Amino acid sequence: MAKDTYLTFSNTIELFRINTRNVVYIQASGNYSELFTADGKKHELPMQLGQVEMKLDACLENNPDAHFVRIGKQVIANVDYISYIHVSHKKLVLSDSHTFSFTLSPSVEALKSLKDYLVKETEQC
Repeated sequence: MAKDTYLTFSNTIELFRINTRNVVYIQASGNYSELFTADGKKHELPMQLGQVEMKLDACLENNPDAHFVRIGKQVIANVDYISYIHVSHKKLVLSDSHTFSFTLSPSVEALKSLKDYLVKETEQC
């Protein structure tokens, strides 16, 4: 069984800790980032997306079961929740197929790269 990995964000007055399995995606928001969870909540993070990406990479270094991917300049997504991509309509759906669904609109270039990556990396059934 895979070991749980937690992301922790803190500042002088608060701490936010979350299991990476519950992270659906993280989106840039100026000098901050917004983290969206499987229970539909949004959390503001006190760092830019590039800083979150470095923190995520460091946390997941020893957990090959957790997999996130950068999608263009604005989004980092949990690969486990990517359920639908339509490149020309600029549509990306992140869902667990039961309780939640998030629809995003990354650039055509970002979606094409993501689609190509997933086709190469995932087993075709």
